[in-house]
Amino acid sequence: DEVGATCSDFISYMVGSPPSLVVDSPLADALYNEGEAVLFMAMVSDSEDQPEELSVSWESDQDGVLSTDPASSDGVAQFATSSLSHGNHIITVSATDSDGLTASELIPLTINAIPTQPSITIDPLPAYTADELLATANGSLDPDGQVVSYTYSWSDGQSSVSGPSLASSFTSKGESWTVTAIPSDGITQGPAATASIVIDNTAPVVSNTLITPSSGVTTSHALGCAATITDPDETPSSSV
Repeated sequence: DEVGATCSDFISYMVGSPPSLVVDSPLADALYNEGEAVLFMAMVSDSEDQPEELSVSWESDQDGVLSTDPASSDGVAQFATSSLSHGNHIITVSATDSDGLTASELIPLTINAIPTQPSITIDPLPAYTADELLATANGSLDPDGQVVSYTYSWSDGQSSVSGPSLASSFTSKGESWTVTAIPSDGITQGPAATASIVIDNTAPVVSNTLITPSSGVTTSHALGCAATITDPDETPSSSV
């Protein structure tokens, strides 16, 4: 200044480049089922630091920090998890070098919830040879609010039939049939439910009964009796 006094200040600038970060997995907007393993993988590098010296972080906006495992010496940063909660996630992956410079990427993905196990009933109960069997599954819930549908299959250990109903032509006395119902939300299937039933014996039916003669009978007459006996469990019909 006018009396020759001086003052000074300085600003320190750091000249450098942030790390390079390329995400290989998962793809943006990928869809996974609850409990399915998701592979997270990225390639990282830096002009000053070695790949394994970079600070790497993977974080979900729903579940928090997922991994801080360092990259390998060839720049591969990866881990896998099957514990992500269901719903929509925004995954942030970042790589920070020793100068504090950071590169980051955002990856949206969705974890689809699996429908819960249903309950299942068989009607009628008991069931006989001439009965058509009908299975009804209900009670499966989808945490995402999707509509749940069911697929059915019947088996006696030798034959299999698809659909909720089993025609009487497939069944015989003493056979054990098991029906399996699998819930689906249109994306994936949930745990199956099963129920079993044994086909009961059907009582014989007596028809066309006839007594001869039918009139004018005295104590001196011999009577003749005839009838047709049918049994759905046995063929052919018999007459007596």
